[in-house]
Amino acid sequence: LGGSFDSVGGAPRRNLAAVSLSTGVLLPLNLPVEGGYPRSFVMNGATLFVGGDFSQVGGQRRVGIAPIDTTTGTVGPWPTEGFGESVPAAAALAIRGNRLYAAIPVDTSVIRGVATFDLAGRRLPVAAGLDRPFGLSVTSLLSTGGTVFMGGRFYRSEGE
Repeated sequence: LGGSFDSVGGAPRRNLAAVSLSTGVLLPLNLPVEGGYPRSFVMNGATLFVGGDFSQVGGQRRVGIAPIDTTTGTVGPWPTEGFGESVPAAAALAIRGNRLYAAIPVDTSVIRGVATFDLAGRRLPVAAGLDRPFGLSVTSLLSTGGTVFMGGRFYRSEGE
């Protein structure tokens, strides 16, 4: 669960919590999110990538994206540089192969539209046009069948 909250079922949880899908019972994961809140999630094996407009997860500096090892409940490494001066809100995340796509609905000094990373957090070049302004914002991503789809409020993509 992600959002703006301080507890779940009476247990302290700051903006991030995990519950069992089969029982609904709160799981022990307790990694407080500070400086904002989670907006998006995507799984890759045992790693949960959390996207949002935060600056810390579990007491560690993570700007906009944080990988969490769901087997150990620990925050994984992720570079904090590369987003520019502001903390972007990763409104949506999608994984295709070994690439993580992040929809950044507001312009930062270095990212506009969709940012692409390898799964260790290194910025990768994106397809022509995906890192340029679309007019308004990309707010959703879906990866299926080898294609990444994007949605939101924009009037062009890849110069079209």
